[in-house]
Amino acid sequence: MQGYYGTNPELGGLCIQCPSGTNTTVPNNSAQGNTNSLANISVCNQCSLNFYMKTAANTSKPFTSAQCTACPTGSGTQIPSTTPTDISFCTICVPNYYMSLDAFTPMPGIKAYAAVCVPCPANSFSSLQSQVGSITNCTCFDSSALQLSQNQLTCTCLFGYQGRVSAVQGGPSGCQACPSGMFSKGGIPCQNCPPGSQILNDLSGCSCYDNSTGTQPWNIYTNSCQCLAGYYGDPSKAVSGTTNSCSPCAKGQTSIQGVALQQSDCFQLGNTFKTVIRFKIILFIFVLILL
Repeated sequence: MQGYYGTNPELGGLCIQCPSGTNTTVPNNSAQGNTNSLANISVCNQCSLNFYMKTAANTSKPFTSAQCTACPTGSGTQIPSTTPTDISFCTICVPNYYMSLDAFTPMPGIKAYAAVCVPCPANSFSSLQSQVGSITNCTCFDSSALQLSQNQLTCTCLFGYQGRVSAVQGGPSGCQACPSGMFSKGGIPCQNCPPGSQILNDLSGCSCYDNSTGTQPWNIYTNSCQCLAGYYGDPSKAVSGTTNSCSPCAKGQTSIQGVALQQSDCFQLGNTFKTVIRFKIILFIFVLILL
């Protein structure tokens, strides 16, 4: 077979495999072929795909095969290497990689380098790449995953879908659409928006009705509409068009974010540390009770 050399295989002769990374021409019985009475290791005179040739085979004693070196991880060759060359022969990125930089042919004072290939994110794939591209050349296995981009570097479920993306190409989706009116981002369990807010059009989260001074913008970690530290009020009661749900504490006073619903919940700055510790103790006890 190609990649082996020897004599009389039809009579039980021995077929010897070429060294790793080297190959022969297609099987034939010619004088330079891989199957004849004079065949030796020098007929291993090509480099396999994704290898480049550093030294040609020696066809006189001492016979040697071509010396082939593997392309850097992720890079490869479009055709077998049949003559000595250099690392710049590795001009492509193999499947599941994308190219960030072209291969470079050496110049005086500048070394050659192979195409620079970046692995696609987990649970995504790409075809062979012969031109510079980006992460957008990779496609997530899951059809219900967000499209990869410079701002989306991992495969996660579409906004408004919960679950984990499929880890198998061609496998069933692991993302399920949220019930109407609920949001999800990054595949987290579907949630309702908190009082005082509305769901975003892309179903990735919510927006508090009141975003005036003193209010904490909605975030996915708290999923609530509340006042910033140093303010008191209840923006969870806001409706569309509401402003000034949060009022500043009196001069010399402050408050804990989201805790002060009325002016009496503000406290003197000198008591901040004690109040915070007291609040954390109460919160800890409350969590223990829930458990």
